[in-house]
Amino acid sequence: MVVMISSTRNLKRAVLYNEKKVAKGQAVLLEAGYFLEDSSRLSVDARILRLQRRMELNYRSKASVMLFSLNFARTDQLSAQDMVQITSEFLKKIGFENQPYLLYEHLDTGHRHAHVVSTLIRADGSRINEGNISIHNIKVACRQLEEQFELTKNSMIRTRSKRMPEPEKLLNGKPQTITVIESAVSQVLEKFYFSSFTEFNALLSQFGVKAMTGRIGSRLREHQGVIYGLITAEGAKKSAPIKASRLQPQPTLARLQQFFTVGRQHQQKHLTHLKTALDLRLLSEDSFSLRTLAGALDRLGVKMHARAQQGTIALTYLDNRSRCAFDQSLLGERYSLRQLDARCENSVFNAPGSKKLDVSLNQKEISEKNVSVPSTAKVFHSDKFRDVLLHELFSALPDQSSAPWELRRSAKKKKKRAIHL
Repeated sequence: MVVMISSTRNLKRAVLYNEKKVAKGQAVLLEAGYFLEDSSRLSVDARILRLQRRMELNYRSKASVMLFSLNFARTDQLSAQDMVQITSEFLKKIGFENQPYLLYEHLDTGHRHAHVVSTLIRADGSRINEGNISIHNIKVACRQLEEQFELTKNSMIRTRSKRMPEPEKLLNGKPQTITVIESAVSQVLEKFYFSSFTEFNALLSQFGVKAMTGRIGSRLREHQGVIYGLITAEGAKKSAPIKASRLQPQPTLARLQQFFTVGRQHQQKHLTHLKTALDLRLLSEDSFSLRTLAGALDRLGVKMHARAQQGTIALTYLDNRSRCAFDQSLLGERYSLRQLDARCENSVFNAPGSKKLDVSLNQKEISEKNVSVPSTAKVFHSDKFRDVLLHELFSALPDQSSAPWELRRSAKKKKKRAIHL
């Protein structure tokens, strides 16, 4: 049993994602837990309204929609009633007892799996402690359910918010090329924010897909057309190009402009946090070289995507923590590849006799011979202590009350002034 969890602020998008699959015959609504009516009598608006009213009890909580994906092995012979019972037991074990939820079984993959949409807000307006849905507690719940229902033992948990999805190693035509490209483009448009075509392409490269507008003076560039194709890990083409109009999301250049506008607003919110993370890593022992710096940022969820631009190498930062892509021009000249190299101890550009740069930003290719491993005491003091301070500075204050702030303030007792006669 494999569990995948994620959180979001957009309740409507989470529910409609499953409802669209139901309309296509690719999913089935199995259960509407703790709803006032049977699931067959509920409309789509009624399902969304029930969860939305529960979330409105705590307006200070933002990302209060929880999404669970319960995946089972192909050898598990489960009926629809078994999946309902397993899901109900799973939610109770992680602290979601008496919480309204929607359970969908998806039929578009080779293994049995179900998607759950629920909320962290209780009936009294309080928020469920996220410590109950930690990796340890979910693993324990999976092991108990595997023994109780005699499931295939494969207890693990995957979170979608810490790491950037790795490029899928897919063969051309298996599955179909158009299906792979549609899946990659849909994920980038739904889950990430970007403000330029370069940033959009950097996000697509993580899934082995590339978008092209044609050469200067070509007919494709003249008519503002976009084509998509599969690429290898080295960036070489591995499939015939497909027009944007043939893809299901229709990611034409005119439609991408709408995403550019929305992406600029989100980039401004998280630009300072990215600069701070880069500066802290440059001040620590991780700044020995570009490779060690890239490896340290990758562990934080930030990837450095290099590309050729007018005879030089330009960077695009993929921040998976904020789901934003940043071109180096947004951060400033201090965060370009040459400036980052100058701020590292082992500089490549400034080394004597170095004429060109041959750097791979892949953490797996870090050479142990050229990297000096710092002592454990220094790493503990410089990284852990600094991260704790930053967490305390930037973390929001928890809301322990279900009453609005204005009502809590007015409920305080006022001191009566003494009247002297």
